Amino acid sequence: MPPTAWGVADYARWVVHYLDSVGLPRVHLIAHSFGGRIGLVLGADYPERVGKIAADQLSMTAPKEQPRMFDLNAEELERVTTK
Repeated sequence: MPPTAWGVADYARWVVHYLDSVGLPRVHLIAHSFGGRIGLVLGADYPERVGKIAADQLSMTAPKEQPRMFDLNAEELERVTTK
């Protein structure tokens, strides 16, 4: 377990490490809900790794019990919306 709760960018970095480990330089993503949020950050932070994103039922609000995991902070939101 990580020492603190992961945020969206942490999960995006994990996906990049996974892609590296299986030898996939660039992928198309199909994502649902929280996975779509990860896909948006992944595409914004690592555009060379993401071709297309198909996302369904994204919610940009966080459940009260896990706000850190689900929230895009202001910096992440800026990256996603300006690229």
